[in-house]
Amino acid sequence: MTLSYLPEAIERAMSGLDPRACDRMDPGAVMVDGTGGLDEETRSKLVFVP
Repeated sequence: MTLSYLPEAIERAMSGLDPRACDRMDPGAVMVDGTGGLDEETRSKLVFVP
């Protein structure tokens, strides 16, 4: 079984990611919550959901 398709599949998946959607650490070593891919309106509605 060969996995020759795997690098292309990973590249395709990664190229669609938005860095703003991911939790990350800023240059000052402070954690920044990402958006999870949600727009601001949806995020504001979900802020009260545990």
